Formats: sequence, C-alpha cells, structure tokens
Amino acid sequence: MQFSRIVAVILMLGVLVPATLQAAEVAEITIRIKHRIFISFEEVLVIEIGEEFQIADDEYSATVLQFVPDFAIKEDGTVVSRSEEPRNPAIEIDVLKDGEPEDHVWAFFGDGAPHYRRDSMIAFELVSFKWDDVVITERQPEEKDAE
Repeated sequence: MQFSRIVAVILMLGVLVPATLQAAEVAEITIRIKHRIFISFEEVLVIEIGEEFQIADDEYSATVLQFVPDFAIKEDGTVVSRSEEPRNPAIEIDVLKDGEPEDHVWAFFGDGAPHYRRDSMIAFELVSFKWDDVVITERQPEEKDAE
C-alpha cells in the first residue's frame, strides 16, 4: 500500500498524522529572518529541508528539520499535522551558534510576522514554499464541509 493511501486511511479514521511523516512534497522553502535587537536586520533565503544555512555574516547558522503542512500541537506537546494539505504550514528549525546548539524554533506561514520565542534573538517566518511543483505564497482557504 502506498504511503499516501495509508495516511488517507488514518485521516479518515480521525487520527492525527505524526508531523515526521510529512514533507515528501515540499521544496524550495523561502524564509525571512529577523533579529530582536537589530530591528533593521532582515534576510530572505531560499533553502531545502535538511540544508544548513548561514545567518548573515554572524556566528549563527540553522537547519530546517521538517515541514508540517497542517501544524497543530496535542495536549502532551507533540507536534502533528491535522491533514496532508498545507492549511497551517510550519517548519521546525535548529539554530546553532559557533556550531553548537543554541535554539530550537518553529516558523509559521501566512501571518506576516516572524515568530519569536521569549528568549530567542533570531526569528523566522515561512514566506513561501513549493508544494507539488506549485509555489504557495499565501494561506489557502479552508474547505467547508459539505452538508
């Protein structure tokens, strides 16, 4: 049985899809990077999942670990995707300083503002991504249930 059919069966049964099963269809992720102290700093990069990238000419670098098409957090703190469709896209990012782990953050799509954790200096925003060879630059409208 193909992966997509297994996921479809799971979704029909009302079970949330673990986030780590996603990302097979996404490429060319565009992110915006901002800094909490240096407010005029802004960098826009096009990257791939798993690619380490340098942040400005600073000692910071980062890697996108995964793409979650329909981001949600369960009560126990586990990140899941509510569907296979990009309804609430997010990316998980590890930030390194001088090659050592510094921060672990999420970047969200379509809200127009980078997401800062309380103690983070660097923030990321998911600006666009390629999904099944189509570049997505704005949030997709949610489908209404047929009555």
